[in-house]
Amino acid sequence: MGISGTVIQDSGYPAGNCVGQATREVTSSGAITVSATTDCNISVNKTSGAATTVNLPSSPVTGLTFTISDGKGDAQSHQISITPAAGNISGQSSLILASNWASATIYYSGTQWLQK
Repeated sequence: MGISGTVIQDSGYPAGNCVGQATREVTSSGAITVSATTDCNISVNKTSGAATTVNLPSSPVTGLTFTISDGKGDAQSHQISITPAAGNISGQSSLILASNWASATIYYSGTQWLQK
């Protein structure tokens, strides 16, 4: 079940795949694999609180953009780990959301994922 999303564009950063895309609300347990063709905004709102790994696509195109958010408000006790299939995010092996209601917008620069 999805909810309406907001297209996030910052001057100087490509909008990538976010144009016209709604939010994907994830409620089931287990890791999430993000789709390069259908996802843009991902809200982690698990029915039962649990740590979650969000796996980014393995062959991203330059400008591919995602916003991942804690839709349940429990990331402080159930962290959300955003992990690229290869490479890194702003020089790190993963990006951790560890504050309630936290969110992160990331995009692929052509060589690595960067956090806006």
